[in-house]
Amino acid sequence: MTDQEVPPPGWYPDSTGANRYWDGAQWTEHLADEPAAAVATPVFCTNCGTSMSPQAMACSACGFGVGSSINFCRNCAAPATPGQTMCLTCGSNLTAFRPDDKTKMAAGLLAIFLGGFGVHKFYLGYTTAGVIQILITLVTCGIGSIVALVEGIIYLTKSDAEFHQTYVVGKKEWF
Repeated sequence: MTDQEVPPPGWYPDSTGANRYWDGAQWTEHLADEPAAAVATPVFCTNCGTSMSPQAMACSACGFGVGSSINFCRNCAAPATPGQTMCLTCGSNLTAFRPDDKTKMAAGLLAIFLGGFGVHKFYLGYTTAGVIQILITLVTCGIGSIVALVEGIIYLTKSDAEFHQTYVVGKKEWF
């Protein structure tokens, strides 16, 4: 990484949203009095570390979509290793939310309110389990929807990361 890719010294919002002074190499302990929204925030490509517009959907240097690869911090352009969830330089979150990610809140509420119809299973991409849930509910005259209620509670009590790892990445269909 070259010196041109590192933001110049100045006041920038840190991972907490407070304005902190960046000395060109690291964050200092100095905090500004004005709110962070008043300061322009530099943004960097998470794949190649090139400075880019905050509104850009993809990097003009490498063509990667925003957040599609995490090799550099979007906040400060510090190098990151695969699987790293927090920037060791500025402390910002490196796990970008993608619109196609399934959320535990949506899955949990669907399971609690419409679970007898297997809606939460279809939402998570488990078509076969969704059909099985519908059949269980029909055969038991609605009592089978208790299974979905329990699943909804389980979804909502897990952390976001645990839910994502278990049900979105791990594709665990039941409980």
